[in-house]
Amino acid sequence: MLYEESARVPFIISRLGSQQPKTDSSLVCNGIDIIPTICGIAGIKAPGYLKGADISKRLNNPAVTLRDTLVIETDFADNEKLLDISGRAVITKNLKYIVYSKGQIREQLFNLEQDPGEMDNLAVKPKYKKQLAQMNEYLKAWCKKTGTLSGRCCRLFAPDATIPAVSQ
Repeated sequence: MLYEESARVPFIISRLGSQQPKTDSSLVCNGIDIIPTICGIAGIKAPGYLKGADISKRLNNPAVTLRDTLVIETDFADNEKLLDISGRAVITKNLKYIVYSKGQIREQLFNLEQDPGEMDNLAVKPKYKKQLAQMNEYLKAWCKKTGTLSGRCCRLFAPDATIPAVSQ
């Protein structure tokens, strides 16, 4: 799932004796950050092909901003059987944009400050057309930059990915 309850999994780091316990809820972690962070803590250079951020930089200096936008992805399954449906989400401090490879509603946009439960899909409201387009373009650029624009990600942006009219 791409909802906050399943996407905001804590990343817990312990360095005994070196820091006071604290919680940092800023948008800083993704699974791809684990190896670069371990390398950073160990004081060794992370391999250049890794795409994640070194969270230890923020541990050492809380003023450091590692990213202001996070992209996550999932493949949907029924127990162990893949359903051939994938999704990606772009998450900023205030907004979350989700796009799915299949389904009746292919795009979702939520204001996380005003709607933390992600119940009001702004993607179907004409007033949010500009924000929807910006988030879609960000995801396309991210897919291109990370070399993932082909395959599953490409299906997310297929010509048939138009948002169907949905009544609220």
